[in-house]
Amino acid sequence: GEKTMSMHYKLQTLLVLIVLILSIIIAQQVSSISLAHGLIVNTQKSDPLTLIEFMDFNESTIDENIWNFNIGNGCPNLCGWGNRELQYYTRENAFIENGNLVIEARKEKYIDPLTNKEYEYTSARLDTIGKLKITPPVRIEVRAKLPKGKGLWPAIWLIGEEWSLNNVKAWPSCGEIDIMELIGQEPDTI
Repeated sequence: GEKTMSMHYKLQTLLVLIVLILSIIIAQQVSSISLAHGLIVNTQKSDPLTLIEFMDFNESTIDENIWNFNIGNGCPNLCGWGNRELQYYTRENAFIENGNLVIEARKEKYIDPLTNKEYEYTSARLDTIGKLKITPPVRIEVRAKLPKGKGLWPAIWLIGEEWSLNNVKAWPSCGEIDIMELIGQEPDTI
């Protein structure tokens, strides 16, 4: 509600939550990652933890007051998203289904409408840059169902707010906290 939203914007921050799926997809099938809600924030050490449910994903569409869609392949500032990724990120590969955020990687031909470059894979990449800021100390809980398969690399991480697609050189000095990364061909190791 409004009270929850106003709490988000009152938080002073050092970190921005970025949810993305980094994939050099070689798998033939459709693969997806689902993210459920939960962020617990403790603004002062003497305060008990307070649950902020800003990501309950009960709405029918992704809340763009919180989430940004990264579209394309990262060019011109971060071509291949800095990892030589082969996919093109679209809005259509991220959606809400049964109360979960689904980020879906697909093996499909896609032509970039700006460059006419053809891609063999699509996926989605979302972040909260400029919209959601979190100040330590915090405890963040994420529940995610992860795909397996060669070439898949789902990740959920926090990064310093000075980083953006227009300021990629802020990393690594801005800091990075990995919540989860999984190499799809090693599904038993997170």
